[in-house]
Amino acid sequence: MAPTSDLAGRAAVIGPPAPARIAARGDGANRLAILAQVASALILSTAGGALIAATGEWRISVGLLAGAAFVALGMLRPALFVGVLLFARPLLDGIPLSAGALVGVVLIGVCALVLTDRPHVVRPRATMAFGALLIVSAIATLPAFMEFGNVIGLEPLIELVRLAALFAMYMLAAQVVSTPEMVKRVFLIVGLSGVWPALVGLAELLHNPTKIANLGLVRISGTFVGPVVLSSYLALCILILLKLPREDLPRWVRWPALGVMGFALILSYGREGWVLLLLAIVLLHWRDNKRVIAAVAIAGVSLVMLVPGVHARVLPSEEATGSQSQSTFASYDWRVANWRALLERFGERPFTGWGLETVSAVNPRRPVGSARNPVGGFQAHNAAVRALVEGGVLLLGAVLALFAILIGALWRIMRTQGSPLAPYAKLLAAAWIAMVVVALTTNDLLDATALIYALLAMSGALEGAHSRMAVTRGGSAPARTR
Repeated sequence: MAPTSDLAGRAAVIGPPAPARIAARGDGANRLAILAQVASALILSTAGGALIAATGEWRISVGLLAGAAFVALGMLRPALFVGVLLFARPLLDGIPLSAGALVGVVLIGVCALVLTDRPHVVRPRATMAFGALLIVSAIATLPAFMEFGNVIGLEPLIELVRLAALFAMYMLAAQVVSTPEMVKRVFLIVGLSGVWPALVGLAELLHNPTKIANLGLVRISGTFVGPVVLSSYLALCILILLKLPREDLPRWVRWPALGVMGFALILSYGREGWVLLLLAIVLLHWRDNKRVIAAVAIAGVSLVMLVPGVHARVLPSEEATGSQSQSTFASYDWRVANWRALLERFGERPFTGWGLETVSAVNPRRPVGSARNPVGGFQAHNAAVRALVEGGVLLLGAVLALFAILIGALWRIMRTQGSPLAPYAKLLAAAWIAMVVVALTTNDLLDATALIYALLAMSGALEGAHSRMAVTRGGSAPARTR
């Protein structure tokens, strides 16, 4: 038990300030918010006018109007903005003109406006770690532009903006989600947001799809840019709908949605999604329900043995391990050789790295026909290897610290006795751990923006609600407020 004076002092810090201070802080916040809104409007208007004048493209005008409506929604109803964004983000990956990147810029602006307009800002536990990641990434853009600027263009800056948008999603969710009921809604939105991409993927089978010659099967992508991203996102959605409490979602919605997404997950032939889902289920039940683990094992083995496409994807054949054959795209040996080649390049610059988004430029392993393409090398397919190559040990340390703090924050919520948020924190912690394992062993899922958006939004929502509940109970808030 903390002394009475300590509790009183803590309450003075996190409780309501004096009326005079409220008025002064409110006036200052309002002036700052108005200035930010005016500046945002001027910047968007100028950029939009320049784009229309340069291209004469009517779609840009429509996009700008939709973007303005989206910004207005974010300023007027930020909680609804988060929900709409989480549901719509999986639908944007396959849209041209970088719709996802534009939404990220809007998200950063909305988050900035919300933060300037609130007298009390919730600061989640991973705030400093995320800030360190952004700083290290910004430093890593310098060697990228200096040495490869003529071939990689603005890719380092685009990646830096993407990381800032991920941070904005985390912070914004922590500000606008304040109750367990709102947390449940966020999880429901994410869980059901995979239904439409799954339906779009299944519809691909009706339009004479192209068979992948080296695999001998058809892989669906849905609304995403590739099967890997679809499989990982569907795995998260399926996990959420499987593990949400019964009272959160009626059966007539839960099971049809699971059926559609499960079928699409199988037909994506994405090992990343399969591993993510199965590993998360094992993590959730390895102590208290061995029958579930046994059922998952039996179902997994049955799929591998009975479905030819799954068998081919999980068990590499002798033909799929040739070092120069096209079939090495799917082999385990290819990944090991690719990582070895990139780690040799890392050894040349272990502290600074080669720069953000430079893996394809420095990787000596390239597909046939890409020898003359300066950025034609393979991607890392491993988050740790990519971080080492692009930013050295500093960037890898920042990435690992961020993961550790995010999972640690969920662990604290999960261990809070009697908290209605504990089941959601347990579910999300298992999802994060499974995602990290996949990212470090099979494929770099940090590039799966919609997936990371969803994970960070749910993390921020849990921390925001938990912080406010702790303050209401009179205890110390694990997520600081100011």
